Amino acid sequence: MNTKPSISSFVIRCHKISDDMLSDENKWRIKITHVQDSKEIAVHSMEEAMQFMKKVLGE
Repeated sequence: MNTKPSISSFVIRCHKISDDMLSDENKWRIKITHVQDSKEIAVHSMEEAMQFMKKVLGE
């Protein structure tokens, strides 16, 4: 029997951290929180954010 909830929610906060706001290369700090169990991580790309969410969801 699967005891994981059928719905999972995440809060994703993105913050631009580029030293030079006029720079073509934007750097980001992305903080992801899994609402159901309060697991939280900070990453620098949406790819890393997706990896975290997939791991939490068991994919």
